[in-house]
Amino acid sequence: RVFDFHHLLALYDKYGPFTTTTYRATRSSQVLACVSRRFRRIALRIPGLWQEVSDMHSTEWIALLKSRTQHPSVHVESFGEKLVFYEDDEGEEFQVEPGRDPVEFLQLLHPMAQWWELVVKYNEVEDGRTVFKYITSEGGGNLRGLRSLRLTFDSYSKGAEGEGVRKGQTLSDVDNDLLGLWTLDNLRTLSLKDVIPTQFLCSQLRECDITMSRPGGASFRWDISALRGLLSNAYNLETLCIYAINAHALPQNHVPGQIMLLSLKTFTFK
Repeated sequence: RVFDFHHLLALYDKYGPFTTTTYRATRSSQVLACVSRRFRRIALRIPGLWQEVSDMHSTEWIALLKSRTQHPSVHVESFGEKLVFYEDDEGEEFQVEPGRDPVEFLQLLHPMAQWWELVVKYNEVEDGRTVFKYITSEGGGNLRGLRSLRLTFDSYSKGAEGEGVRKGQTLSDVDNDLLGLWTLDNLRTLSLKDVIPTQFLCSQLRECDITMSRPGGASFRWDISALRGLLSNAYNLETLCIYAINAHALPQNHVPGQIMLLSLKTFTFK
């Protein structure tokens, strides 16, 4: 149980529920397994320690994780660079090193239908589209085994500018079309930060967290009507949490019509 708590602390507590895992968190199992032979024997008997597979891991470690679990939690977030931590006389430090191409990483994994969780954190529209397009074209969008999905558009320096990106949104029409082709028959949990897909087909969704801030700076204004496209397909949603962090809506924004969420038990707006 101590090993379990260490792993969960690294995954969630330190970085909060609305951030994706970092290198320090995804290497939790690696740290525990390398302390001693006794620690390694214990770690190898705990399946939960071996589910997180990150594009920040080495090819050899990814192969080991692949052999230890059939239903991985897949983390894509380095996009050309990664943080490598090391110890020195002053404590733990880190340096930035070239990261792995996201397509190369995804090709090393189990078939997509076996994934239980997908976490994508990107700060360039093109990077997110690379992942969306690969899953749609190479895997046919087959994410039937997926239980949890977390998407984060992490851009404070500039907004989601580009062809097809509508005012007040961070996904282009092309991105929404790609995401609309994903098969998410068993998705139960969805967490979104500064991104609102409008064509998700997720009728079995039970929990949804949506965080809206100011991607690209203080001038950004959200198109709230995009929420309708997302929530209108969530027929069985039971818990909905919307967090607005210094966020603003477009002036004279069209207010979407009523959405019937007949299974909703808890609604939180902060």
